[in-house]
Amino acid sequence: MSLDMARTDALLSVRDLRVVADGAGGGRTILDGISFDLAPRQILSVIGESGSGKTVLARALASWLSAPLRVSGGEVLFRGRDLIKDPAHARTLAGKDIAYVGGNPAGALDPTMTVGAQLVEKLRAVRPDITAAQARAKAVRLLQAVRIPAAERRFHEYPFQYSGGMMQRAMIVDALISDPALLIADNITQPLDVTVAAQILKLMRELNAEFSTAILFICSSLPVACDASDEVMVLHHGRVVERQTPRDLVAQPGHAYTRDLIAELPTLWQGGPEGRDERQKRDQRAIMSVRGVSKAYETTGKSGKALVQAVRNVDFDVFPGDNFGIVGESGCGKSSLMRLLTGLERPEGGSIFFEGENVGTATPARLRELRRSFQLVLQDPYGSLPPQWSIGAMLEEPLKIHRIGTAAERRERARAVMAEVGLDPALYESLPTGLSAGQRQRLNVARAMILEPRLLIMDETLSALDQTEQGKLLDL
Repeated sequence: MSLDMARTDALLSVRDLRVVADGAGGGRTILDGISFDLAPRQILSVIGESGSGKTVLARALASWLSAPLRVSGGEVLFRGRDLIKDPAHARTLAGKDIAYVGGNPAGALDPTMTVGAQLVEKLRAVRPDITAAQARAKAVRLLQAVRIPAAERRFHEYPFQYSGGMMQRAMIVDALISDPALLIADNITQPLDVTVAAQILKLMRELNAEFSTAILFICSSLPVACDASDEVMVLHHGRVVERQTPRDLVAQPGHAYTRDLIAELPTLWQGGPEGRDERQKRDQRAIMSVRGVSKAYETTGKSGKALVQAVRNVDFDVFPGDNFGIVGESGCGKSSLMRLLTGLERPEGGSIFFEGENVGTATPARLRELRRSFQLVLQDPYGSLPPQWSIGAMLEEPLKIHRIGTAAERRERARAVMAEVGLDPALYESLPTGLSAGQRQRLNVARAMILEPRLLIMDETLSALDQTEQGKLLDL
């Protein structure tokens, strides 16, 4: 097919797209000569490790780059019109014909408005011919389609009342509600549990078939990318190294980097977990014991107040040397349980013992001392880092709180733990603004590990990482 034919038939044609990050020394190339076509009804997945340029590509196509990033060359043709040369036209398409949804839902919605009100406002802004009642009905239908439980009630709730997975699903509804011609989905399934992620992929396929929507699916998981798309494009160091159908890509990968991605897929079990009876034979004392723990939250909706039982009668033991997993779908109470285990909230019933001491009844001063021995790593790699602090300052803070080491020793330990989790120690003085989601999460892990805790509590920490980084952190 000739270049002219590709531009005529494709909904989106990208030609030799180059993006640089301006800075000292002339800047750095992020995307280098990206070219591809995307036709109506086609789903194209873009796969690559953290830092390969996937999100920068997504934002460039959505006309959403901000300094220091800028397009330095190339074309982005949408229905034949170059969005790079005509930014005013690009702005008229945003949110209507071209929809973008990212992997960071936490800061995407107005906390002072209900989720439903924001969805209705968005739809009526791009479709003024629709009545408020029609917009509300469509929003509720889409909330149900992405498996948000009790969608009618959740429609009237505020963003803070949604779990992380539910918030991501709400942002997907926000993107889909205008029936866009092109949907740019940037790692939207990464924070979701497997059942909801599968439902989202099914929903994308239905939208793709019903409305002829073209979908650019940015992804960090090769299995998900293959399951979601008609073709997979592999990005490495800002360049396209190959593009094939999922079947051909897995059967005959043409580039060494793709072969490495396939080889690095994490395995679920390595020889099988050791049973509880074997642990008891070792006559060890549990490092953490949870007995009958319960927690309920009061919510207020359109129909009045309701009590939501987030955690009920939970019992388990964690022994030294254990890797203990807790699994469940979004909204089942995993994060609520993590907050109870670390003393961020107090259980309403039951007890939590860490090395024989009750965390739920500990004084604030004692709880601070205990936290030197157990650390929590949160799911959200964006909201958990203060943007005005340097990476080094964030890593040294726990050492300062617990009065560990001299200034020189703290700096040396911070650099060592950065290297340990795969962060370049040269980033020590940098702000977290330029870090990818995976790099931010590695920083969160480093911040927890720097105290060398006896128990590390990780609340879906790996969900924000690509499969290469997941493998590295699992090994660590």
